[in-house]
Amino acid sequence: MKRVSDILESAFSKSVYNTLAISKSWKCVVGDFIASSTIPTMIKNKVLYIGVSDHILKNELYYMKDEIIEKLKVKGFDVDDVKFFLSYNIPVDKVRKVSREISDKEREVVDRYSKIIKDEGLREKFRNAMLGFFSRYSLADFINDNLDIE
Repeated sequence: MKRVSDILESAFSKSVYNTLAISKSWKCVVGDFIASSTIPTMIKNKVLYIGVSDHILKNELYYMKDEIIEKLKVKGFDVDDVKFFLSYNIPVDKVRKVSREISDKEREVVDRYSKIIKDEGLREKFRNAMLGFFSRYSLADFINDNLDIE
């Protein structure tokens, strides 16, 4: 009797089979948070293409590229490069909701730093950016430089 993996390997091209195998191991390679916002889409010429749901995460992943490639190689995958692209087609149930309640102390910090900016338009943009930051990270994370995503 043939194993399912043997049937899949013979039915699909090596590239498709390897992409499916990476997808199966993806959470172990990058962790829960990143896996919930990304999806391996294909391998071509030893380049793995990863769809990312968020442009900020896409930029962070760019700096983690070598580490991801190394982890993939340790798992036995023949990948020499990883390319990230924005993909809004990641299933909604897969994308992790990354929102938290902003504390009063964090709002005070935002207000204190916003007051320094004299230009009203710039001040409002800065304030919104800081509130967006604190909807994702805590003040303690910011102070302790504990902002790694995994």
